[in-house]
Amino acid sequence: RATPTYFLNGLEAQPIPDGSYNTAAADGVLDHYFTLVYGQSAAFLGEDVDWNAPLSFELSNVLHRHHWVETLADAYWNTSDPKYLTGCLALMREWRQEVPPPDRANTTYSLGPYRGLEMGHRLPIWVNALYRFRNSPQLRDEDISFILSVIEESAHRMSQISAFANHGTKTYGGAAILG
Repeated sequence: RATPTYFLNGLEAQPIPDGSYNTAAADGVLDHYFTLVYGQSAAFLGEDVDWNAPLSFELSNVLHRHHWVETLADAYWNTSDPKYLTGCLALMREWRQEVPPPDRANTTYSLGPYRGLEMGHRLPIWVNALYRFRNSPQLRDEDISFILSVIEESAHRMSQISAFANHGTKTYGGAAILG
């Protein structure tokens, strides 16, 4: 390739909703059904989402990678229905409240939601969600500040992690999108 590819350059126009986008997965997330393994049934995580549900180690990690944010951001992008934006922001805030980061002085993030691999998945998803929500009249300044603060926190934590092999690639790949 002779020139670099910029993925968030503002040239990708938001589609005009035509009713053809399948919102079933996004509607499921709004009802607290999360697809943790592609091709399998979504898991119901309670009327009030239990972000610390007793899942297997790997399924818990998948939940904290936030593919559900991607699902809701894509639904908003393709439908312009504000319920996907407001629902996504509410779940993001609930997750952050119930799964707070460990003390910044603790630089050992080898397990759980703040493991480098999970943050490496989550960071580009949150950046892309902000991009997809950016022109919404429902997106408030405090929403933008919240999302950016979590992105900044993740980038700081990722800069302190020593990762290797596939985990390192995903961890540092997530951080690389910030420049």
